[in-house]
Amino acid sequence: MKEFKYKLEKYKGRTTRHECPHCHTYQSFVRYVDERGNYISDNVGRCNREDKCGYHLTPSEYFKDKGIDYTPTIHVAPKPLPPTDYIPEEMMVRSLNTDNNFIHFLTKYFPLIDVARAIDRYRIGDHKEGRVIYWQIDREDRIRTGKIMLYDPVTGKRAKNVKNSFDWVHRHVKSPYQLSQCLYGLHLVKKSTTPLAVVESEKSAIIASLTIPEYTWVATGGKQNYRLLEALRGHDVTLFPDLGAYHDWTKYATKYGFKVSNLLEQVATDEERRDGLDIADYIIKQMKNEK
Repeated sequence: MKEFKYKLEKYKGRTTRHECPHCHTYQSFVRYVDERGNYISDNVGRCNREDKCGYHLTPSEYFKDKGIDYTPTIHVAPKPLPPTDYIPEEMMVRSLNTDNNFIHFLTKYFPLIDVARAIDRYRIGDHKEGRVIYWQIDREDRIRTGKIMLYDPVTGKRAKNVKNSFDWVHRHVKSPYQLSQCLYGLHLVKKSTTPLAVVESEKSAIIASLTIPEYTWVATGGKQNYRLLEALRGHDVTLFPDLGAYHDWTKYATKYGFKVSNLLEQVATDEERRDGLDIADYIIKQMKNEK
């Protein structure tokens, strides 16, 4: 954060206004002060009689005349952010049912017992009108927020252009709410005995976990949430980017020392690239073909 090192002195009574060194009018001259409130010099300042006098000697001009290097700004420590807010646990517990469109879609392809285990592991919640809640739970089991989404129960695709198809739980808890997001599934990392796999969407993490249990699957929850990967430093991590995102994810894999899978890039058709398919799309596509 930058702040000007020298400022015109704030008015705090007559003692903060002085005789102008140019027109000699009493109490018309405002001096520059440094960050500690000290005057630079008696003649460094600005006359308030701009039309009739116009005297204005700035700190930079003063130091230049003196042959002194001028530093116009200083760096000050940014103000600390307010403490992070959390969702009450009982709100999440009340949502742990099985009556949402996303769960209905999963039961078309996976055994009920496996879906039930996924609900328990990822704390998949219900919301009104068939919407699902993806709870963001951190390593300490604190609930940062919940992402509310609506899916088509048949296709499993996001329901777009539908009222209330996307929302956040924290918006209905308090205002203002100090949100600090975390990876979806981060609470699973501390107990994980398998390598970690990262995808973009929460849906992909859940579907992949049902078919490729050799990994513990987590999700960034968005294309630009790369900063959340910081929490996985030091772990055995492989990134599984959506089609079209391979090069961007490779940059961050290098930054954090992670591996990145090019599996989708190797098998994708031109049409699939245009559609930006992810690993969940391929899993469901394969299961349809097997049926």
